[in-house]
Amino acid sequence: MNILFICTGNTCRSPLAQVLLERSLADKGLKDIQVVSAGIAAIPGSPASQGSQEVLLPPEDLSAHRARQVDEETMAQADLVLTMTIGHKQMLTKLFPRWSEKIFTLNGYAGYGEKDIADPFGGNRENYLLARREIQEAVENVARYLAKKDVE
Repeated sequence: MNILFICTGNTCRSPLAQVLLERSLADKGLKDIQVVSAGIAAIPGSPASQGSQEVLLPPEDLSAHRARQVDEETMAQADLVLTMTIGHKQMLTKLFPRWSEKIFTLNGYAGYGEKDIADPFGGNRENYLLARREIQEAVENVARYLAKKDVE
């Protein structure tokens, strides 16, 4: 299975979601799931934001992350696309209508309803910690769901 996280610039929320889900999947022994991230308006090659890097706990690491723009090939390779906001979901559905059945908001897929993950971009440490908490909670639910599905 291939999971794609989407945010705006692919420097804050989607890279956080990627690394946090990877860790959660590893903790649950799920090895056949690939996790990547991209942005709707990314500047390719940009590093993860300093704020996102600072709220991670070892061994979580975004130092090697480089932003990438979502494209048709990235969408085609994904089995599941999880967006940080309702707006991201709407934009992807409009840009890539043939893939709309696999596009969900992260909170929606995690069972929390259609609500946005807070955007920390340009904010202080508390903004990044809030985004991390929201993402961590949601990806833990996604990992539990995938682990349960793996057992069935």
